Amino acid sequence: MNEKWYELTPEQIAKKFDSNIISGISEASAAERLKTYGENSLYTESRSLYKNNLRHILTDLTVLLLIFTALISTAFNQNISAFVIICIIALNVTAAVTAFVKSKEILRDTSIKAGPYVKVVRDGKTIFTDSRQIVLGDVIFLSAGDIVPADARIIQADKLTVMQQEITGEKNPVRKRAGFASSRGSNLSSAEQTNILFASSIVISGSGRAIICSISENTAISKLKKETPENSIPSYEKLRIFRIMRKYSSVWALCMLAAVFIIAVLDIIFGRNSGRSLFDSFITGLTVAVASMSSYYLTFSYIIVSFGVLGLRRRRKGYDSGALVKNIEKLEEAKDINVLIIPRSALIASDAVCIDRIIASENERTVGAHGFKRFCGEFLKLSVVTTGCYGANRLMSDNLSGNNIYTSEEEMIISCAFKFGLYNSSLEGDYIQIDHVGISDGSRFDTTLCIHSGKYISVSRGEARKLLQCCSFYCDSTGKHRITAEKLNEYNNYIKSAAKKFCRVVAVASKETQYTNLRRLIANQSDLVLNGFIVIKEPVAEGAAQNISACLEAGVRVVMTCENSSEIGEATARSLGILNKKNEIITGTQISGMKPDIFRINIPLYNMYIGLSAGQLDSLVYMMRSDGYKVGILADRLDKIAVLSEADVGFAFSEELSAGLGLGKGRKAPIITGEKKESTGTAALRYKSSVVLLPPKKSGFGGFNAMLGTVKSSAQIYNNIINAVAYLLTTQFARLILVLWGVLCGKYIMTPVQILFSGFIVDFAAVFTIAFQTPSPGILKNRGNIERKISKPFYSNIPYLAFGCIWAVLMIITTYASSSAKSGLSSAQLVSASFLGFTLTQFILLFEIKRKSSVFSTKVSINGIGLLTAVFCAGLFMLSLLIPDLGSLFGITAFGLNGVWIMLIPVLFTMVAAEIYKFINGDSRAGAWIKLKLRKIISRDKNKSSYEEGQPKISHAGNETESERNDLFADFDLESFIKISESDSEDFELDYTMPGQAKIVNGNQGNSETDETEKKNSDNETNDEDSKKSGEKPSNKITVTDSVSEENTSEKNYPPLKIDTIDSVLNTDNTETIPSENESFEIGNEIIESIFSAGNNKDT
Repeated sequence: MNEKWYELTPEQIAKKFDSNIISGISEASAAERLKTYGENSLYTESRSLYKNNLRHILTDLTVLLLIFTALISTAFNQNISAFVIICIIALNVTAAVTAFVKSKEILRDTSIKAGPYVKVVRDGKTIFTDSRQIVLGDVIFLSAGDIVPADARIIQADKLTVMQQEITGEKNPVRKRAGFASSRGSNLSSAEQTNILFASSIVISGSGRAIICSISENTAISKLKKETPENSIPSYEKLRIFRIMRKYSSVWALCMLAAVFIIAVLDIIFGRNSGRSLFDSFITGLTVAVASMSSYYLTFSYIIVSFGVLGLRRRRKGYDSGALVKNIEKLEEAKDINVLIIPRSALIASDAVCIDRIIASENERTVGAHGFKRFCGEFLKLSVVTTGCYGANRLMSDNLSGNNIYTSEEEMIISCAFKFGLYNSSLEGDYIQIDHVGISDGSRFDTTLCIHSGKYISVSRGEARKLLQCCSFYCDSTGKHRITAEKLNEYNNYIKSAAKKFCRVVAVASKETQYTNLRRLIANQSDLVLNGFIVIKEPVAEGAAQNISACLEAGVRVVMTCENSSEIGEATARSLGILNKKNEIITGTQISGMKPDIFRINIPLYNMYIGLSAGQLDSLVYMMRSDGYKVGILADRLDKIAVLSEADVGFAFSEELSAGLGLGKGRKAPIITGEKKESTGTAALRYKSSVVLLPPKKSGFGGFNAMLGTVKSSAQIYNNIINAVAYLLTTQFARLILVLWGVLCGKYIMTPVQILFSGFIVDFAAVFTIAFQTPSPGILKNRGNIERKISKPFYSNIPYLAFGCIWAVLMIITTYASSSAKSGLSSAQLVSASFLGFTLTQFILLFEIKRKSSVFSTKVSINGIGLLTAVFCAGLFMLSLLIPDLGSLFGITAFGLNGVWIMLIPVLFTMVAAEIYKFINGDSRAGAWIKLKLRKIISRDKNKSSYEEGQPKISHAGNETESERNDLFADFDLESFIKISESDSEDFELDYTMPGQAKIVNGNQGNSETDETEKKNSDNETNDEDSKKSGEKPSNKITVTDSVSEENTSEKNYPPLKIDTIDSVLNTDNTETIPSENESFEIGNEIIESIFSAGNNKDT
C-alpha cells in the first residue's frame, strides 16, 4: 500500500479498515486479519545466507565423492562395507542439517522474544499484546518509553514527543500532533508527516492514541531497510567468529582434498607390492577427508553459539541465567567486559521485596502481627490515599486512557490494604479524592489532595529523610507534638539501623490545607504532620555476593549507581564488597564542580556514584572506554537510554521476558489492572539494549547475576569453539598420520568404516558435548588468550597437533610391536584393538579438553550428550564383540588380553600428556601455585626496580586488577605534595606527554628549547641523586603518563589531562558520613589552582 495516510482523518482510516477509533476492532476480526496478513514483522531476514550455508553442508565435494565411490564399489563387488558408509553419512548429514536449522531458529528468535508489548483496544477493552499480533485497524495507546509497533495515524496527542532518527535522520525529539500538516496535499517527506507515527519510533514524552495503517513490509522502516541490503543481514550473521570459521572451513577442505591426492600418489609409488588396489587407497583417503568434517566448521560455530545463548535463557544450576541476548553481534564485546556499571535495583530480589512492618502513631507492628489492623489500619488507609489509585471513577478513567500504571511500592501498599479489608469502596467515601501528583510528574513526593470529615487534607509519601525535612510535627496516641532535635535524631538513627538490615523506610505525612487543588504544591508539601513510617524489606538476590567477589578476584570492576543518597544504598554496596571506604563515593553535584580531566584521572578511585545525570553517566562511560576499559552498563530508567549506545554492551530489564523464559509473570495488584511505573520506558530500553535481563529474583535468576552470566557465557562460547577446533584438529591429524603410514608400509591400522565412524559419529557427538559446556568457575580469569586463539587457530593449536602426531606414532609402534612380538593376535584383531583404543582415547581427549583443571580434581562435569554417546559406543562395541556378523560391518573382532594393552596404552599416554601440559600452563592446582609464586616474585622485582629508578607510571589501560589499581597511589605523600604546590615557581616543573603530542615542559610545546629542557631534566636527575647522598632535599618534579587510545578519543574532544591528583587529596576525612557537596573538593581545588598558578608564572 502506498496510501498517503497523512491526508486522511482517523475516522476515514477507521472506516477503511472496518474499525472504530474508540472501541477498536473485535478479537475475532483481529484473529482473522492475522491469518490473512500475517504477523507484524518489521525486519524481514534475508534467506540467501541461510540457503548458502545449508547448500554448503549438502554439497560437500568429499562427501559426494565418497558416496559415489561407495556405490561404484557395490556395483563391482569390491570388498568394502559400502552400505555402512552410506548409512553413517546419511545419519550424520541429517543430524547436521537438523542442528543447523534449529540453531538458526534459536538465534532468530532471540530478537523476537524481546519485542515490545503494546496497549491495544479490542472490543472496547484495553489489553496488552505482543507487537507481532498488531493488525490493520487496531487502536493503540502510547506513553513515554513505548515503541511504536507499526505505522499509525494519530487520533489524539497530549504533548506527544517521539525520537524517529532511524527513519528521518532527525537527531532531536519531534513533536507529533493529531492535526493535518501545514503543507497538506503535497508529497510530504517522512519528517514532514507530523500526524503519522512511524514504526520503531521511541516515545520520549507525553501520551497519545493512534490507529494502525501499515504493518510489516509496508512500514516506512521496512522499506528503508530494503533500500540498504546490508541492514537486512541479521545481527548474528555479523559475528566475526562466523566469518573466521567460514574461511577456516574452506582452507581445511582444500587441505583435505590435497591429502586425498597425496595418499593416491603415495599409493601408486609405494603400494605396488602391498596386494591392495588403488581403489581401496582412494576410498581410505576419502574417508579420512570426510571424517575431518571440514564443511561443518561453520555449522558447529552456529550450534555452539546458539546453545550458549539458549543456556542463558533457561533455568540451570548456579546464578547466571535469566538473560536474552538480543543482539548476538555484541557477544564479541561481552566476552571482554572488565567494568560493569549497575543500578542498585540490579541486586535487589524483586519478588522478595515486601512491607515488613509499619510504625503508626509511634506504634510499631509487624505486618500480620496481633493488633496490626487495630493500630495501623487508619495509617494504611492514608498510605493508599497517597497512591491515588482508588475510587471507581479514577480507576475507570485510567483504564480507558491507558494510564493504569503504578509502582511496586504502590502495589505493595494496595495489596497489604486489600489483605486486611481496607481497600474497598468505603475508602472512596472516607477520603474523597480531589487531585493527585506523583514523583514522576516532577513532584518531590507522591501527594494526594482529598476531603476527609469535611476538611481538605493533603497527604504525602516519600523517602523518609527527605519527607522529615518537610515535617514540623509528629502524632502519637496522645496527640500532635513538635519534632525536636532529639526526636529527629531518633528517627534518623532508626532509618540508619533499618538500612543495615536491607530495609528502606518510607514516611507518610499529612496536613489540613485551605487549597482546593495542588497547584501550590510547595505549600501543600511543607509544615506537615508525620503520621508514620512504612518499612520495606529489600533483600539482595542470592548469589550476588559470590558473583561480585568473583568479579573482583578476576579484575572485573563493579560500579554501583544510586539515584539519591541513602543509607541502604551504601549498606548494600558495603555488604557486597563493592564499597570499602567512604571516599569511594562521589555525587553528581561533586562531579559538576570538577574539571573533566581531574574527574577522569580519579575515575578508578570511585566505586559508587550517587545522583548522576544522564549526561554525567554518558561522560563516565565514554571516559572509561577511552581509557581502554570494556564497559557493560545496565539502564533501568528511560532518561538513561542514550548511555546504552555509548557503552560496549547495553543491558536492560524486561518484566515481559518472564513469559518467554518460563519464569512466571510479575506480581499484579489485586484490583488494579495495569503495568508498573518502573516498566514505563522498558520497551524503549529493550529496543536499544543488546541484552535483556529478567528482574532479579530471590533465587538468584536475573539482574546482576544474569548480567555477569552473559559475560561468562560469551567467553565460554568462544572458549567452546576453540576447544571444538582443538579437538577436531587433534583427532583428524592422528587419523591422517595413521592412513599415511598405512600407505607407506602397506598395512592400515583402521579400516575406512572405522575411520568414518570415529569422525562422523564420535567427533560429531563430541562437538555437541563441548557446545553444551557451561561457564567454568575460572572463565573470568582465563579470557586473555581467547582472541589470539580465535584469530590463529592453526598456530594456537600447535601443541594439540603435536599431541595428535605422537598419539598416532604411539599407536603405530604399539601395533607393530605386538605384531612382531608374536602376541598371538591376528591382523583383524590388531585392527580391532587399535580402533577401540583410538575411540576410547577420543573420549579421554574430549574429557581433558573440556576440563581445564587437573583430571584428579574432585569436580566432574558430564552432560547428557557425552554420556549418551559413550553409552551408545560401549553398547555397539559390546554387541559387535558378541555378534560376529555385526562386528564384521565395523571391522571389530574379539581379542584377548594382549589386545587390551594395545587399547589402553594410548589412553594412559593421553592422560599423562594432558596432565603435564596443564601443569606447564598452570591449569592444575600444583601448576597454578607455582605460576602464582613466580608471578609474584617477578612483579616484586619489577616494582622494586621501578621504585629505585623513580619513574612510577599511571596507566588507564584497564588491564590491571582492582588491587593493582589501588596500589598506584600507595607511595603518595600528601604533605610533600602540598609543599610542592606552595613552593616557588623556580622549583616546580610540569612534564606531561600525551600520545601523538610533543613534550610539554613549563608550558612550551615543540619549541626550540626542547633540547635544553631535556638537558635540564637530565641535570635535575643527576642533582637529585647527589642530593640524596648528601642528605639534601631533591628538586621537585612530577611526571604523568597516560595511555589513551587515539581512535577512542577521536569521537569526543575532551581537554588533555594536565595534572594528576588522587582522592586522598580531595577528601582526607575518612569518617562515617558521606562528604558534603562542596566540602570535599575545597582543599583539592586550592591545590590544583596553586599548581596551575605556579605554571602560569612561567608563561604556561
